[in-house]
Amino acid sequence: MPKQKTNKSILKRVKITSTGKLLRKHQFGSGHLKSKKIKKGDWTLMARVKRGFVAHRKHKKVLELTKGHRAGRSKLIKEAKSSLLHAGAYAFAGRKLRKRDMRALWITQLGIAVKNEGLSYSKFISQLKAKNINLDRKILADLAVNNPDDFKKIITQIKS
Repeated sequence: MPKQKTNKSILKRVKITSTGKLLRKHQFGSGHLKSKKIKKGDWTLMARVKRGFVAHRKHKKVLELTKGHRAGRSKLIKEAKSSLLHAGAYAFAGRKLRKRDMRALWITQLGIAVKNEGLSYSKFISQLKAKNINLDRKILADLAVNNPDDFKKIITQIKS
């Protein structure tokens, strides 16, 4: 339940004129809140409502995601937002780099396995394409590392 303002706080912001109207102490425009005359104890203004629930929830979500970041990057909302944006950018770039690194690893593994059979990597790949063997580098590297017998069968197909 939100905390409500008492009538005393309204008296700080409003004064009752001699005619019984409410007048703001800091006026904008006409200044009258109510045009009809009211008695001193008859307040009809709305109660104060505490706000910021949605913003607080958003902030909590950001701070939860930046847990583990250093210093203010995990404590202060402005820094945390910035840190989260950068982290997302780095994660996106990292996913691309991982694909690149894995392909380089497969090529290295294939190069070593093919060299043991007396071929070069480039000749091995060109022979695969010439014989129309449609296996990608990931599958070939897995075969070379985990199933060397099956990999030797592929090499014998290429050499023949």
